[in-house]
Formats: sequence, structure tokens, C-alpha cells
Amino acid sequence: MIMEEEEEEEFSDENNDHEDGRHSEDKTKVNDEEKRKEEEEEEEEEEEEEEDQKWNELIQNYRNHIQQLEQWKKKKP
Repeated sequence: MIMEEEEEEEFSDENNDHEDGRHSEDKTKVNDEEKRKEEEEEEEEEEEEEEDQKWNELIQNYRNHIQQLEQWKKKKP
């Protein structure tokens, strides 16, 4: 009887180790996926900022051009 209990305990410990390992793998997968999502979001934000900056520069160039045309009209009689 004592041997049966010891075998059950060993078997139980092996199962727990296996489950802990699996849980650890699942946790790692979740962490990796979260990191990947965060990196993608950061990249998207950076791309949006770059796009916004390009549009702002384009708008500013357009305004400057219009201003130059208006000044040119004023100078020309």
C-alpha cells in the first residue's frame, strides 16, 4: 500500500510538472502575442504621425504658395 501511494504521488507530481510547463508555454504565447500587438500599434502610430507630418507640410507649402501669389499680385499693377 505504501508503494502505491508513493507511485501515485510521483505520478501526480509528473502531471503537475507537465501542466505547469504547459501553463508556462501558454503564458509565454500570450505575452508574445501582447508584445507583438503593442509593437504593431506603436508602428501604426508612428506611421500615422509621419503621414500627418507630411500632410501638414503639404498644407503649409500650399499656404506659402498662395501667399506668394497674393504678394505678387499686389506688386504687379
